[in-house]
Amino acid sequence: MEIGSLVQRVYVDAAEKNAKKIQEYIQKQQEENKAGEQLRMADF
Repeated sequence: MEIGSLVQRVYVDAAEKNAKKIQEYIQKQQEENKAGEQLRMADF
């Protein structure tokens, strides 16, 4: 196996994992925002 292709595979794997973590973070933030909005609406 060539070193360059190994480095590329490791980079792509890391990028995919990062993208998944970012997607999970955004989803969690959206859920928290929605819950916060529902609480504020209950105050009215």
